[in-house]
Amino acid sequence: MTAASEARHLTLHSQVKKKYKPIAMKTKLVTSHISKDFQIEQHIIGDPLAKMPPLDPNPLPFIPTQQFTSNY
Repeated sequence: MTAASEARHLTLHSQVKKKYKPIAMKTKLVTSHISKDFQIEQHIIGDPLAKMPPLDPNPLPFIPTQQFTSNY
């Protein structure tokens, strides 16, 4: 191959190259039954928001700094 034909070949190859996977390889969901051993159980007792302190309706003005918090 000459240098010109090789450059043309590389240009064509980069244009033909696939960017995404074909639709046949797409992940498909399968509906099935999961046994009780693998199910997530949530037992929320009471109101979890009852212990949360109320938010101040008038927060302090924002002051941009290099740190995320004043603790560090």
